[in-house]
Amino acid sequence: MATISSIIPEIHQPKNGLLPINIFDRNKLNDPNTLNKVPQKMEKTIYNTVNCLVRYFLKRDAVSAFEPCFLGASFIREEHKAQMIAKKVTGLDDTSIIACVHLASYEECLKSVSEYRYIEDKEISAEIIKNIKVLFNRIMSFMSRYGSKIIYNHTLEGGYSDTIDTGVVPFVTSESLLMLSFNEVEPTPEETLEMLIYFVMGRHSIYPTLKEIKYVSFFNPITNTFYRCSAALISGTAMTLVEEKVLKYNENHYNVESNKKVDEFLSIKDAIEYLGIDEAKFDKIVKSKQLIIDKEENKVSVKNLNEYVQNKRMTNKLVWILSLTSILAIVILVVILLTVK
Repeated sequence: MATISSIIPEIHQPKNGLLPINIFDRNKLNDPNTLNKVPQKMEKTIYNTVNCLVRYFLKRDAVSAFEPCFLGASFIREEHKAQMIAKKVTGLDDTSIIACVHLASYEECLKSVSEYRYIEDKEISAEIIKNIKVLFNRIMSFMSRYGSKIIYNHTLEGGYSDTIDTGVVPFVTSESLLMLSFNEVEPTPEETLEMLIYFVMGRHSIYPTLKEIKYVSFFNPITNTFYRCSAALISGTAMTLVEEKVLKYNENHYNVESNKKVDEFLSIKDAIEYLGIDEAKFDKIVKSKQLIIDKEENKVSVKNLNEYVQNKRMTNKLVWILSLTSILAIVILVVILLTVK
């Protein structure tokens, strides 16, 4: 499997990157809490732990939230142990955080088993726990202020190629791609390149939501700063370079238009997450025959899913127009009545 992170070190970029951070707008958020100085060897584990907690609180499902941890643990035959540890994560209390630190350390096995290090409870100091809480609260506060429905780990069917055939966008809202950046200063050229690749793959994907993205964004909880760039400012030359030299779409495009290697169905779980609804609402839509589950595949047709999304948007637009028309009619009627008097 080829991922974005695995090929980024091989890509040559200009000094400021193909997607320079200096074209992003910056907005520093207020927070009276400060971060403690902690051992450098623990910093990466802290950031992984915060990511785990964010996944858990967004999904409220330990199985999917800690899936990378379980996978890493399986490489050293400790998957059962990891699953037992996951049961201790119930909130943002100290016991939950300590358990989450142990879980997060397993993710290192995904890169190399030799990088895994068991962390003793005594290493998880009060200062480390405080930092985790501060970073986590900053992220959740930012996401609540962001205002839009947030989908975690959005897939990119139709945008994959032989160069990158797996991976997901960390966060997707109704108008933006969003990544978390844990740096003392600002997002690095490697991070902005990763964002650029997500953006290009999204444009070539089968999902209308990703094709219509208006912004690419970063949130850095260390500096508590939000970075946002309009899609219109992204260089066409940089996008073409990613398409042709990185993803090599001219050689092996999986796009839906090319009718090659594109999954025609999504699992029910992925369809529910894509729509941003719960299982009960999904079942109601299926019963109304707006969505049809393929009984043989036990999946949802991508074509059917996209038709439902487009029809839903059209219905919402008509409702908005009718509501606006009704309001205008009432205003005109009131004006006429007042004028008559």
